[in-house]
Amino acid sequence: MAAKEDLHDQAGNSEILCNILRISPSSGLDDKSIGARELKALALKDSTKVADAGAIPHLVALLSADTPSVIQEDVVWALGFIALRSSVNQGKVAAAGAIPPMVALLSASTPASVQGATACALGFIVAMNPDNQEKVASAGAIPSLVSLMSSCTPAPMQAISAHALEHLSLDNSDNQGMVASAGAIPLSVASLSADNPAHVQGMVANALACLVANYPENQGMVASAGAIPLLVALLSADTLAHVHDTSASAAKSSLLVLADLVADNPENQEKVASAGAISFLVALLSASNPALVQSNAAEVLANLVADNPKKQEKVASTGAISFLVALLSASNPAHVQMNAANVLVNLVADNPENQEKVSSAGALPALVALLSARTPPLVQERAAVALGYLVENHSGNRVKLALAGAISPLVALLSASNQTSVQVQAAKVLAYLAASNPDNQCKAVSAGALPPLVALLSASTPPLVQEWSAVALGYLVDNHPGNQVKVASAGAIPLLVALLSASSQSSVQVEAVRALGNLGAGSPVNQGMVASAGAIPALVACLSATSAPRMLETVACALHNLVADNPVNQGKVASTGAIPSLVALLSASTPAHVQENAAVALRSIAANNPENQGKVVSAGAIPLLIALLSANTPALVQNRAACVLSSLVARNPANKDKVASAGAIPPLVVLLSSSTPAHVQTEAALALGLLVVNNPANQGKAVSAGEIPPLVVLLSASTPAIVKQRAACALGHLAQNNPGNQDKVASAGAIPHLVVLLSSSTPAHVQKEAALALVLLVVNNPANQGKAASAGAIPPLVVLLSASTPAIVKQMAACALGHLAQDNPGNQGRVAAAGAIPPLVALLSDSNVADVQQEAACALADLVVNNPANQVKVASANGIPPLVALLSTGCQAVVNETVVESLKHIASCSSHNRKIMAAADVFTLLVGLMTDPRASIAILSAAPLIVMALLSDPCVRIVFSSATPFLPLHALLHINSPEHALVGTASVLSHLASIGPSVRRELAAAGIIPRLMAVRRAARSYPRQVQLQLDMLHVSLQDVCSCPDCVSNRKRVNGQTLHEGSSTSVLKPPVATTSAAEPVDSEKLMQELLEEEEREKAMKEAKAKAKKEKKQRQKGKKKGKSKEEQLAADQVSEGGGKNTEKQLMQLQPAGRSASKLQGICRLIFVRLCAAHLGRADLPRSGGMSEASPQAAADPSEALNYVQSQRSLAPSLPSLLDLPTQIISDILFI
Repeated sequence: MAAKEDLHDQAGNSEILCNILRISPSSGLDDKSIGARELKALALKDSTKVADAGAIPHLVALLSADTPSVIQEDVVWALGFIALRSSVNQGKVAAAGAIPPMVALLSASTPASVQGATACALGFIVAMNPDNQEKVASAGAIPSLVSLMSSCTPAPMQAISAHALEHLSLDNSDNQGMVASAGAIPLSVASLSADNPAHVQGMVANALACLVANYPENQGMVASAGAIPLLVALLSADTLAHVHDTSASAAKSSLLVLADLVADNPENQEKVASAGAISFLVALLSASNPALVQSNAAEVLANLVADNPKKQEKVASTGAISFLVALLSASNPAHVQMNAANVLVNLVADNPENQEKVSSAGALPALVALLSARTPPLVQERAAVALGYLVENHSGNRVKLALAGAISPLVALLSASNQTSVQVQAAKVLAYLAASNPDNQCKAVSAGALPPLVALLSASTPPLVQEWSAVALGYLVDNHPGNQVKVASAGAIPLLVALLSASSQSSVQVEAVRALGNLGAGSPVNQGMVASAGAIPALVACLSATSAPRMLETVACALHNLVADNPVNQGKVASTGAIPSLVALLSASTPAHVQENAAVALRSIAANNPENQGKVVSAGAIPLLIALLSANTPALVQNRAACVLSSLVARNPANKDKVASAGAIPPLVVLLSSSTPAHVQTEAALALGLLVVNNPANQGKAVSAGEIPPLVVLLSASTPAIVKQRAACALGHLAQNNPGNQDKVASAGAIPHLVVLLSSSTPAHVQKEAALALVLLVVNNPANQGKAASAGAIPPLVVLLSASTPAIVKQMAACALGHLAQDNPGNQGRVAAAGAIPPLVALLSDSNVADVQQEAACALADLVVNNPANQVKVASANGIPPLVALLSTGCQAVVNETVVESLKHIASCSSHNRKIMAAADVFTLLVGLMTDPRASIAILSAAPLIVMALLSDPCVRIVFSSATPFLPLHALLHINSPEHALVGTASVLSHLASIGPSVRRELAAAGIIPRLMAVRRAARSYPRQVQLQLDMLHVSLQDVCSCPDCVSNRKRVNGQTLHEGSSTSVLKPPVATTSAAEPVDSEKLMQELLEEEEREKAMKEAKAKAKKEKKQRQKGKKKGKSKEEQLAADQVSEGGGKNTEKQLMQLQPAGRSASKLQGICRLIFVRLCAAHLGRADLPRSGGMSEASPQAAADPSEALNYVQSQRSLAPSLPSLLDLPTQIISDILFI
């Protein structure tokens, strides 16, 4: 077989050589003619062999003018065929000098057949050969070829000339211009007429396609010459009937021209659409058409709808989308898939409606399939671009695309082996998929997106890939703490910081800044890592290194994210000089979006940071911020400016004064108007609230600026909830500790609006602020208490105490109810009648929030003060056990104080309440509070009163068996103990000692007496009240005390000593009556005391006038005394009397004489003791029943009874406290 092929080649070569010899100069014309004709045929068959055999120079020689035209024609064709599709042969033909003589053959004097052959051959010679294009154009061929396009030239000649001009102009802008300048465009357009055959129209259209490609001037000329309607006409049904005939069909060529004409040219797009092209183009997408036609039609449509919403809508409405989706299938050629994807890209770009239509047509799975590794890179890229547009602003498509399985192939496209453009688009789609979609963020990370994305940040990666990798990472970590940690762990932070260097492109820097900001947002760990990587100085440097708004706003936003709630980074940012740079961005010359982000950054830098607050103010921010509050500032900037002012004045009294003095309050008040957007009203109200809180001067300025009326208006039903919340808060702060403003706010009608906001339909955060505002309006203001109650505030507040209400709302509701009831008997009854007590009691135990428990306890305290009915209701609601339980939970001091205050009032209500408290082990808890080194005066004052009330109750005393719970109190009997602690401890132990001998012995065994004696020895330096209570405790413990006075008294009581010469016998043990002790009428007793005091006064005046009366008084005579005093004195021995007189002289209050005080005290206590013990031989008010042998003989019981009578006569505290020191003497003698 090989031998036969060699013989065949040899025969072919011999034939070529033979024909070359025929066209030699020495040959005759006939031989030359035969040789040229044969070489033409041989060249058409195998141009390379002819060229290699050396035929070209011989053929060129025959192009001379003296060669007959018939031979020239064959020679031209032979040269054309030799050059056809062979760049090497094209070069050989040109090198042989063929071009100039061939161009000469285009002259009008040349026969038409030769002209046509030459034009065709020149087309072959220049095709895809820039050098030959230039040579042919330089030889002057273009004008001659253009002239052959005239209407007088036969159609085939026009077609051949158009073919030559097509190849001369292809990708050659110089030649495109020269051809157009030679007038080819109008002639070409004329050749598109229906009079010409389809193949002529097609070749002319091909020429026009090359003339307009990437040449806007020619595009305009073609459109102006009226080509568009003719080109569109070639797409008609009649023309399409020939679409399968040849690749040069008119329709295919027309599509090429139209694609270029409409690219980025709205005017031509309109002309093409107006010519009715869209329906033809859509029809060409059908499966019945050749792939090339489908591809070209798709290309025209892609260019037609680009950035043209009207055309996008029109194309979508013609049903093109379903055809385009079908063209994406794997069975179609790559160029068809690519152009179909391009149309989809341009249809859905910034067009949500079309995005939905394309998604619904099933494009997402088809596009995802094109991402596979088997797909050509260019198709992968276009598919990714289409997917990017479909999901960029369409949250629903993000979900659908992830479900279609796009994430894994997209991650695969990030690999280093893929083209840059593919990596870019893959990163872009991943970024869009992750935007505001936590599920996709997780899926991308799980699919392994982080390693390749981080790797693409390296310095060796092209900038565009770095940029979109940073974008993707930024979206993956946005509001996703888990991914923030993973991206940081993957090593992204140092690489991102490196991209901030000046050598990076600005777009890369911007996205690196954004990613760093998102990495640090809300993550203290990442904030620290970003700062440690040196990002903060680099970011601050970017502020001064550029004036690009996009960079400035992104840096400001990143700084905000890095310093928010991070004091360390706040300090670092401030120390790098960022504050002045950011303040400068607030100036009027800065774009609004930059001002906005600069303000956000300043707010975070200053938040809760007094030092930075000062630096921001020192940098001159206040005037600039106030200027941004003006009416001509965009609303969002006004919002941010108000935010910064809030941040500057929060917990900063100095800045409050500075901001107010700079004139911020009036423009802030203006922003409260109904014409202002809600988000601006919100921040203005917040700023005003912070400016006036605890600042009387600013409260006055705000009221003078007219703040109250617009704030009240903002409480209306039509206002957004957040605005209502801030308005209520601001009104509350205006009224706080300001009675005048309380009245003004109430007069402005705020209270009914606030009451409405307490309803269950109101959001919790609004309910909370409304309740708090009511608290601040009614506290210490009876008038407003009444207005709030009249406005119906109590029932909704009670409803807010329910279990389903958030804790903070329950807290405020309880607080409001408490302040409504405080010192207001009417409201106490209304609150109780509204059913508040049971839920308040429930809050004491059901809530785990100390603040809620505190407010519930406070509210109950306010309800029970001086209100026996409510005291009973609290007890009936089983409120005592949870109140007592609160004392054991380690609550804050204020909670304990409140609980103790409540228990004090409840204990005074009934014996039943006191029994419940005792059963709840309140003694141990109260003692624990008293012995706590942190115990407040309120605790030390109220706790002993509760204990004494309980110990004075016989029902409690019956079950009381041990002093053990009180033994820790002995630690308070110390010279270093606070005075209140000593008073309370002595009072409690005195009551405790009165219970009985066993308790006193228990106290003595615990070592209380030595500590008491040591404190009493130092009592001279204490106030009188302390001395009195310590002496009372000593008297209570006489029977177990070993001091000389107590031993002496015990001997007298036992009958071991009698006063010398006294006729008074020792008192026998008291005998009780058959009836219970009668209660003492305190008011009647008070009147008797006053009368006795007057008599004593008259007696003293008489005695003072006579020395004799003084001498008789010293001798113990009884002249001038009342019957009651005489009887008491008769019962006291001389020693006892002296002892009592001595105690009385030490303890008497200033301004009272010993004799008068002694008489009054004896009168009171003799009567009290007689009433309790049933002593028939001692006088008492009312009748005395007969003695009973069952009467108690223990004097301590009488002492306890006397002490319990204090609660019956609160108007006589000094009289009832003081004489208890001598009770034992009176009783024992």
